[in-house]
Amino acid sequence: MSREEAIIQGEIVKCLYLQGVVCFSVPNESAGGGRGAMIRMKQYKAMGLLPGAPDLVALMPHGTVTFLEVKTTTGRQSKNQKTFQDIAQRNGLRYYLVRSVEDVVDIIEGR
Repeated sequence: MSREEAIIQGEIVKCLYLQGVVCFSVPNESAGGGRGAMIRMKQYKAMGLLPGAPDLVALMPHGTVTFLEVKTTTGRQSKNQKTFQDIAQRNGLRYYLVRSVEDVVDIIEGR
């Protein structure tokens, strides 16, 4: 995740909490770098890390689970992210590609 995406995601999380929406992040990039990164990634995958999982999972009002993939204005989904989106939507789940707090407000307000 780029620094710009991280800033956008932080703003989105604040917005969700202010709206009373519980959310949590999916730390797909938590292995870091260095010598131990490959070992950590193998451990994380064994514990359920899923390439392509969205950045945020939001528990919206009325019990709706919503997946949010955060991108910059020019960011694009990876192949794994598109695959996850397809699986989620085929199973009737809500998945959105969001680029701003405004995008999230529109989702919350049903626009």
